[in-house]
Amino acid sequence: MDNQKTTTSKPKPERIDPEQQKFDARINELVAQATPADIGQAQEIASGEPNDAIRVTLTPTLAAVIFRKHNGRNRDFTLSKAKRWARAMERGEWKLTHQGIAFAAGTNKLFDGQHRCAAVVMSGCSIEFWVFRRHDPDVIDAIDQSDKRSAWETLKLGGIADSKEKEQIARRVIAYRRHAESNDEAPSVIEIEQYVLDHNDALNEALTLARESEQENSLAESTMKAKDAAAVIHLMQVGEAPAGMIRDFVFSLQRGADSREGGVIVPMAKMLIKASRAEQRRDRMSRDQIFSTVLKAYMHWARGERVASFKPAKSGQYTPYKLADVVQPEISGSESSGSEVQPSA
Repeated sequence: MDNQKTTTSKPKPERIDPEQQKFDARINELVAQATPADIGQAQEIASGEPNDAIRVTLTPTLAAVIFRKHNGRNRDFTLSKAKRWARAMERGEWKLTHQGIAFAAGTNKLFDGQHRCAAVVMSGCSIEFWVFRRHDPDVIDAIDQSDKRSAWETLKLGGIADSKEKEQIARRVIAYRRHAESNDEAPSVIEIEQYVLDHNDALNEALTLARESEQENSLAESTMKAKDAAAVIHLMQVGEAPAGMIRDFVFSLQRGADSREGGVIVPMAKMLIKASRAEQRRDRMSRDQIFSTVLKAYMHWARGERVASFKPAKSGQYTPYKLADVVQPEISGSESSGSEVQPSA
């Protein structure tokens, strides 16, 4: 007989998600507060005539009752997805569309819409939806399988020129501004659409200027492609840099030439070209890092400063994008270009 002792490993404790706990507690709280009228209304919404559709305003309490008592065969629940939709509801971006919630025939259980109900609970908003009742549950496999329409496609349908380029610029600029404020939330499709509509004139100017800067340098390679230059220009626009200074800076950067000795333009241009061709990881730069480095270069350039050496912004470092006060200082008794400064880290 084998006298060796056998050991059994203890099961690892299940990881507890505090955010999920908080959500579950809120659902339980609302369900406990629900009145008999709320319970009856939820039952009425879940049942009804086969394949009929009704418009219903879901309150947080009603959504919680449906989520807890009428949730059936559904996809796995993802809290982050519900949170993303909740923030859209809080911002007033949620719209009534044909994509509503659906209950299965035979069971009256929710089989499409649990994330929408959860988002209503989390947002605290009352949201209107189309509700489809006593629907064939076997269609769940076909739901949301097609490609979703992107922001630029919607903008194009609305008559916005250069919609694809504008979507890319908006996404990059919104992301940089948020990262600079320690906010990692990616912009939603609706946010991007609204941003482009609100900034369409500025985006047109940015694209025009970027294309002109690329075409002017036709005899040599430009530092940046037009779409990348347009993103830089637009970030400087929202930072309220003077239009004339934006133009002069970008055209100088695209040429990679500066009339001022010891200026920042030449090292900045070399850095961007090297990053665009980078084969080694150490030479690569993320979009945010490029934005941060270009903004840092602009500050030196706008103040007429000479730089002994110029290094890229570190990954995760965000140069402030608000530039209205970054102008060449009036210095009496000496030329500003004669001062040599070390660039900020």
